[in-house]
Amino acid sequence: MAPQSPDPTDLAGAAAQTPAERARAHQQLLGALAVQPWRHDFFQLLRWVEALHPQAPRLGRAARPRDEPLRIGQDPELSFAPAALHSYREQTGAPPRIGQRFFGLFGPMGPLPLHLSEYVRERARSLGDATPLAFADIFQHRASLLFYRAWAQAQPVSHLDRPGDDAFGRWLASLAGLGDPSMRERDHVHDHAKRLHVGTLARGPRNAEGLVRIVGQYFKVPVRIEPHVGHWLDLERSERLVLSRGGRAATGRLGLSAAAGSRVWDRQSRFRLHLGPLGLAQYERFLPGQPALLALRDWLRLYTGLGLACELKLVLAGREVPEARLGGHRGGGAAARLGRSSWLGVRRVPADRPPPRDRADLAFLVEPVRSCTDASR
Repeated sequence: MAPQSPDPTDLAGAAAQTPAERARAHQQLLGALAVQPWRHDFFQLLRWVEALHPQAPRLGRAARPRDEPLRIGQDPELSFAPAALHSYREQTGAPPRIGQRFFGLFGPMGPLPLHLSEYVRERARSLGDATPLAFADIFQHRASLLFYRAWAQAQPVSHLDRPGDDAFGRWLASLAGLGDPSMRERDHVHDHAKRLHVGTLARGPRNAEGLVRIVGQYFKVPVRIEPHVGHWLDLERSERLVLSRGGRAATGRLGLSAAAGSRVWDRQSRFRLHLGPLGLAQYERFLPGQPALLALRDWLRLYTGLGLACELKLVLAGREVPEARLGGHRGGGAAARLGRSSWLGVRRVPADRPPPRDRADLAFLVEPVRSCTDASR
């Protein structure tokens, strides 16, 4: 059976507990450790201790040993270690001492001659003189915690034990330019979701495949992109062609840069995002003003920037189309909204018949396009 630490609390939520809850969990952990220390893993135990003391420096980084909640020493035994941890001892006026046997100066695998391990062991056992052992523990404690720190630095999960000091998350986010503190918790998309897709976000050229992957994974809905959606693009008044003897407008040349009218047909600055078929509850979460649409807007800002406009087309599964009724709500849910979630002449189809066609009538811009004139106001 693999050695495991007890489960007094959840590691990821330990830092969010009250001081009294953390102290109680710490005492439970030490109580279990005192009974059977050999059943605990060295690295897992120190992770528990570190998570239950968020106010203290991380293990291996404290300037003084008294700032650390425990002492790590090595028990000078002559046999090969059957387990990483060997003993637990309370100390008067000092944190408890945990004796380990897998790393250090003594024992058959240590760098010191074996007779020195025997000498220190007999002094402590036969004569009650732990002076040589206490002297070695000065160095062993520091070396053991540095060994743990080196292990923890390379373990992404150990950084999450203290969410406020998640160095690995900062390193990962920096690959996509999101590591600066000013980039955290700035929109409706959780930082961990951005780090999940840091490989896609870190790539310079943006493509449709990456956006489909992000939106599909984050919202758990079918996604399809339709590129090069044509639309009318309004021209600024200063850019329109007018009859003139001079000035900027006079530079327009027929067949090259002149455009008749106040707008032009454009296909390069807009794409259409198809979501669905969706259930009714999913459909309503993407309506204007709803949380899912706000999160989608922030994903689009992050991935495509402001240079492209996205038209969202919601596809509602045929069997999910609600009946429009005057007054009241649909089965206790939200009321139908004209032009968004209401259809006339909808009839329920029995389950043994082919389902009605999916409805893809609603399309709107995720973020309204602002002209240069509007942006300067």
